[in-house]
Order: sequence, then C-alpha cells, then structure tokens
Amino acid sequence: MALVVIALLLLSGGLLAFRSMNLADAVLWPKCIYHQLTGWHCPGCGLTRAIQALVQGKILQAFAYNALWPVVALMLVPYLARTIWYWMLGDRPVVQSRTRLYVLFGVLLGVLVVVFTILRNMPGEPWCQLAPHELP
Repeated sequence: MALVVIALLLLSGGLLAFRSMNLADAVLWPKCIYHQLTGWHCPGCGLTRAIQALVQGKILQAFAYNALWPVVALMLVPYLARTIWYWMLGDRPVVQSRTRLYVLFGVLLGVLVVVFTILRNMPGEPWCQLAPHELP
C-alpha cells in the first residue's frame, strides 16, 4: 500500500511539473524527425503538447494540437489501469485467445492512423485544421 501512495505522489508531482513546463523552450523534448526530414506532420506530431493541454484543462486546445489523442487515451488508459491492478494484486489472470479481435482492432487502428496522417497533411481548409496549431 505504501508503494501505491508513493507512486501516486510521484505521478502527481510529475504532472504538476509537466503542466507548468514551456515545451517550446524545453530541450528535453526532441523535435519530430519525420517532420524535420519531410516537412509533413506525422500522426504523433503535437501529441505531447495535446497531453500538456489536457493536464492544464484545455480540451479544445488539445484537439487543435492533435485530434488523435482520444484514440491514444482509449488505448492507453485501460492498459495502464489493468497493469496497475494486476501489479497491486500480484497475480495475472489466464489470458484467453482473442487473436481475430486483436487483428481486426489493429487493422482498423492502422487504417485510422494512415487516413489521419494523409488528411492532416493536405493543403487548404478544412484539412489544415488537423495540423498542430494554436487556438486564438
């Protein structure tokens, strides 16, 4: 139980520090190599800024940075919750085979990412709104 409390305190402290950082000036965050080489936005461009905007409570700005963040959250949050739950219990359940479901989910996710990447790099309205940008 003490480890859970310590982990939650460290996570809270990390989120507070991340919330107050200026990512434009931060040297710890690498620039997107794909964007630097091609000039195009990858599907992850703006995701770190979107997460920071979410931590700050700016949901619309998070969508302006990267509209794909809800998909990442829908995948990541249940995985992290399940991992923490099993870590706290100390055992893992028997995994049932759901290969077809995972393959279908992977294909759909791959198609979504490819379509999103193509659309966010198309010139003109409304597609340019999918590229990372600041709201007025």
